[in-house]
Amino acid sequence: MKWVVSTSSLDLGADFSPVERVVQIVSPRSIGRLVQRAGRSAHQPGRTSNILFVPTHALEFFEIAAFRRALSKNEIEPMIPPERPYDVLIQHIVTLAAGEGFEREALFSEIRSAYAHREFSQREFDWVLDFIENGGKTLGAYPRYHKIFQSEGKHRVSDEYISRIHRMSIGTITSVSAVKVCFTNGKEIGTVEERFFSKLKKGDILAFAGKNLELVSLRGRKVVVRISRAKPKTTATWKGSKLTFSFSHSAHIRHALTELTMLEVEELEAIEPILIAQKRCSHIPDATELLVEVCNVRGTTHLFVFPFEGRSVREGIAALWALRFAGGRAATFSLSASDYGFVISGPAGYPFSELFSKNF
Repeated sequence: MKWVVSTSSLDLGADFSPVERVVQIVSPRSIGRLVQRAGRSAHQPGRTSNILFVPTHALEFFEIAAFRRALSKNEIEPMIPPERPYDVLIQHIVTLAAGEGFEREALFSEIRSAYAHREFSQREFDWVLDFIENGGKTLGAYPRYHKIFQSEGKHRVSDEYISRIHRMSIGTITSVSAVKVCFTNGKEIGTVEERFFSKLKKGDILAFAGKNLELVSLRGRKVVVRISRAKPKTTATWKGSKLTFSFSHSAHIRHALTELTMLEVEELEAIEPILIAQKRCSHIPDATELLVEVCNVRGTTHLFVFPFEGRSVREGIAALWALRFAGGRAATFSLSASDYGFVISGPAGYPFSELFSKNF
């Protein structure tokens, strides 16, 4: 049996007809993304794609049921075209300038003919051209942001170096800044996104590359670590593993929590102990309810909220709620979001329940 082990990169157009089955480990968080990945298998006319979903914890059984419900109803996330995408427009303009150049009036008419820019105003056009030509109000002091100039009625790229850099970097897929992870002797272990290490401090213990490591220093693009026998407080993560629920998938998950018949017998048996414990200690919310729990653990009072929405929504609500609580009684909070909800942690005895009923 031959396997290809890959990150999500392989689902972006890899067409290998001999692939018989895709194994999806961890929820893809999106109905459309699941279909896209399933389509890497049986990639021939008339054949049926096959995907095996491997859950990594019990709550992902609800996601399996949610995917089945959505696909049975043929409900996949809608593709909403962006309105006036400046990043794409600016790259298009620089591309024209790197070729034969463009005339200002003709370019404005061309832009307005595109559906996404049908309401593009003269003021916006002037702003975009000033940004490309002079760097706008923020980047004007840097020569490399003076990308175009006007000559004989046409705008052209001001320097061949700018044309070359533009051709090499054109596109809308953003990259994530990464740092090298090395031992104190200089031996490199691997790379991790800078975003992950920005949340750590010297002396923190993390799990990476199968080892428990202590953070020694972070200098520039290099992280220095050493082996530790202490228990790690965190595990290295990448942005690709933090995909958020789509709106459609979130709605189907809430229905799955209510309609347990959507689960297969084996799935229900696997998750039943958690459901029993949740019913005994708290409550299982239906599709129209928002579950909020308060508990005290080791001198800290926690407010847990389970909206089952996207990560960005959860983090935004958590920050807003913390601000409102602080307006009722000042305190220092820590916020954390998971795939299913968020928690606001305050000092021992903080009256979350009392303030919640007054301010929400």
